Amino acid sequence: MIADISQRLQILAEYKKLGARFKLLLEASPTITYAIRMSKPPECTYVSDNVSRLLGYDSREILADKKFWHRHLHPDDRRWVIKESQQRIQDGAGYLEYRFRHADGSWRWIHDAFRVIQTGQGPQLLGAWTDVSQRKQAEQERDRIEIELRLAQKLEAVGQLASGIAHEINTPIQFVSDSVYFLKDAFADLDRLLVRYRGVLMAHTGQTPPLEEIQQAEEEADLAYLREEIPGAFERTLEGRERVARIVRAMKEFGHTDQRERSPADLNKAIETNLTVARNEYKYVAEVKTEFGQLPQVECLISDLNQIFLNLIVNAAHAIAEVVKANNDKGEIRIRTYQGWKRGCHRDRRHRHRHPARNRRPHLRPLFHHQGGRQGYRPGTGHCLQRGGQTRRQAHL
Repeated sequence: MIADISQRLQILAEYKKLGARFKLLLEASPTITYAIRMSKPPECTYVSDNVSRLLGYDSREILADKKFWHRHLHPDDRRWVIKESQQRIQDGAGYLEYRFRHADGSWRWIHDAFRVIQTGQGPQLLGAWTDVSQRKQAEQERDRIEIELRLAQKLEAVGQLASGIAHEINTPIQFVSDSVYFLKDAFADLDRLLVRYRGVLMAHTGQTPPLEEIQQAEEEADLAYLREEIPGAFERTLEGRERVARIVRAMKEFGHTDQRERSPADLNKAIETNLTVARNEYKYVAEVKTEFGQLPQVECLISDLNQIFLNLIVNAAHAIAEVVKANNDKGEIRIRTYQGWKRGCHRDRRHRHRHPARNRRPHLRPLFHHQGGRQGYRPGTGHCLQRGGQTRRQAHL
């Protein structure tokens, strides 16, 4: 029997063309495709040939080695990648990004996306690998630039506050110095008095020393004054040392290296630190009142929060200074922390007078904005409330 198979041959030829095009497409693709039979143990049944171009391995080498994927994972990634991939496979689909060793020994970042499908031969895992090393390097460079930018902003703020901090340190150092010089002179007076005592005692051995001569020596040394002032000089010295130590601790905490991961932090302590650092900015224009509530440790990037708290305090001081400078008055910065809705809260009020809340908003007008130079920092903006000829400043976070 003779049958015409021309159409069948034509179809086969078309299939071959499509297969060749598909193979060419896979080889030119930036994505490596693979298939794994979900048997026990799982078996890799297909890897596209472009794996040799992208990762430097022959596909037959990968198919022959059942532990190839495990052995080429980065040691720091291996445990969590295996654990997470098993969870994603149970979910039916997912993706991971991890480091994989190239044939030249370098590490490449791989985006691995996969899905489980049901076939006549059982479940199969179909996936695709994409080399995202360049994107990861760009992200790392962006993160590095962001860290450097935050550090530069922090250094800028510290630089702008440096003269005030120097003044804050100089003041206690000055009265420590004055107290030390006083104690030095007092010791010299007491030493001369002791010499007179010993001279009188030796001159009147076995006799009662003349009280008049002793009293004269004490008056010349001003003993009553020394007994009254020396304890105060010690107290001032210790207080000055403590104030300098407190400022240094605050600067150390404020200048803490930026962290990349959240960690527990005490917000009340952070605010106190920034009040110490910025004291010279507000002490001449405003009184600061703090009401610290009981706050739990908060998971946060404390270095970023320190910058924000500092900005708010300095902006508050500058905003108040613009208003009170004409009448030499002082405003008030009130800071209250409390816990609400399971979150820590911070409120910054600037010389606020009581009146109904419904009357506040219509009278709010911007008082202070960042103007470059020394005045003001971002973020944080003061507002001024005017009503009935009186000026009220307030701001909230």
